[in-house]
Amino acid sequence: MIGRCGFWGDIIYSIGVTGFIYPIVGHWSWGPDGWLALKNFHDFAGSTVVHSIGGAISLAGAIALGPRLGRVFKRDGGTPPPPHDIVIGAVGGLILWFGWYGFNPGSTLSALDSVGIGRVSFNTTMAACSAGLAALFISYARTKKWDLGLTVNGFLAGLVAITCPCYWVDPIGAFFIGIVAAFVVVYGLDLLEFLRIDDPIGAVPVHLFAGIWGTLSLGLFASGYGAAHPNRRQHQFRGDRPLLRWRCHSTRPASTRLVLNQHRDLSGLAADDDRAEKDRCPARLERRRNRRAGHPRAWRFRLS
Repeated sequence: MIGRCGFWGDIIYSIGVTGFIYPIVGHWSWGPDGWLALKNFHDFAGSTVVHSIGGAISLAGAIALGPRLGRVFKRDGGTPPPPHDIVIGAVGGLILWFGWYGFNPGSTLSALDSVGIGRVSFNTTMAACSAGLAALFISYARTKKWDLGLTVNGFLAGLVAITCPCYWVDPIGAFFIGIVAAFVVVYGLDLLEFLRIDDPIGAVPVHLFAGIWGTLSLGLFASGYGAAHPNRRQHQFRGDRPLLRWRCHSTRPASTRLVLNQHRDLSGLAADDDRAEKDRCPARLERRRNRRAGHPRAWRFRLS
C-alpha cells in the first residue's frame, strides 16, 4: 500500500490496528491471563503477534486497492515491473536487519540474562544469513540471475520467522528455520502472482507467510530453555489457528474496501496521481542512465 494510500487513509487504518487489533492479540498471547498464554502458546518476540497481523493487514489492503495501473500478471503474459532503485531498497533492508538486534534481544526484558541475549542474537543472525543465501541461490536457479530484491526479502523472511522461536532453539534449528523461510517467501510471491494480488514489495510473504512458519517452527525445533514440551507442536498450531481466523475477520477485505474505495479522496490516490507516479519511474531510470553516460540532457525532467 506504500505510496498508494492517502495520508488520511494511513491515519484511519493505523488507529484501527493499534487501537483494536494489536492490543487484543497481544493480550491473548502475552498477557498473564491471556487464554493463549494459559494454553502454553509461545511467541517470544512476535512472529504472529506482530508480523503476521501486519501481513494480514497488508493483504487486505492490497486486495482492497487492487493492482497498480498497468500491472500485468504472469498469468496474463506480463511480469512484475522492475524496482526504480533497488540499492535504496537493499539499504533499507539492512537497516531493518540492524534494528532486529534491538527487537529480538530486547524482548528478553532483562539485561541480566546475558546468556539468553547472546543466544537470541546469534540465532537471529544465523536465520537471516541462511535465509538470504538460500533466496539468492533459489533466484539464480530459477532465472540464472542474482536477484538482490529477492535476497533482501529472503533475509527479512528469515528474521521474521526466527522472531518467535529465537530464545528456545539452538543455532542449527535457526539455520534450517531460515532456509525454509526463504522457500516460503519465494513461493509465497508466486502464489500472490497467481492469485493476481499486487504486492509491490512482498510484504505479505515476508510478514504473513514467514510469520506463520516461524510460529509453527517452534514446535519442530524447540531445544529446551523453557519451551520443551511433548505437545509443543500442538500448542503452537492450536494457538496460531485462532489467531489466523482473528486476522482474517479483523482485516476483512470488504470492510477495507469500504474505507479505501468509497472514500477514495480521503484514503487512496486518484487515478491521475497513480498514473503520474507510474510515469515518473521510467523517467527516473532514464535520467540515471543518462547521468552515468554523461548525457547533456541528464538533468532535464520529462514525463514522456
